[in-house]
Amino acid sequence: MAPDEYSKALDKALADLMQGVQQRDLLNANIAGLRETVRVLSTLVKMPSDKQREIAKLLAMADYATPSLTDAIRSLLLSVSPKEMTAIEVRNELEDSSDTEGCSLSACHAALKRMSADGEIELGPPKNGKATYRRVLKLEPVPPYPNSFRTLLTPPFSDSASASRNAFYSLLPDSEPEPKKEDDPMRRALGRKK
Repeated sequence: MAPDEYSKALDKALADLMQGVQQRDLLNANIAGLRETVRVLSTLVKMPSDKQREIAKLLAMADYATPSLTDAIRSLLLSVSPKEMTAIEVRNELEDSSDTEGCSLSACHAALKRMSADGEIELGPPKNGKATYRRVLKLEPVPPYPNSFRTLLTPPFSDSASASRNAFYSLLPDSEPEPKKEDDPMRRALGRKK
């Protein structure tokens, strides 16, 4: 592939990724709103037990797919990057976007401090005496193609299958050598000694 083709492929992949992220965010907000509507309406309507189970199952699936507070903060700070936000601004924005259900300021502070300690976000300049936070953006370099990986893909040219198997396992971390033939469970199950 020519360098120009790589550039075009990257531009297309970036556009597709941006569109996918936007669609995901809209879908998450829509799911959160529908989840709350179903919760409220299900308390107002009498229904048989099988429909109650169906609603409980669907709500559990929606809860499982709903982003956590940390995910919501990560997404918010990424969308406003490189701008900084205070914990109060983060909480207010999350409540307005309905990504989370009534998150407390203390929960936002705890998540922001944890994310800061993990290096996901960093402190910005104080705003009105309050700490501000911004997302740390890192583009990790692609690791080089290791030569040792190529040896794993190359078929071993050995007279003995067990020798090649031992050579393969020796490349793996914390691997154990092939068990002795008498310790082989398959041989024991088949009643073979050699």
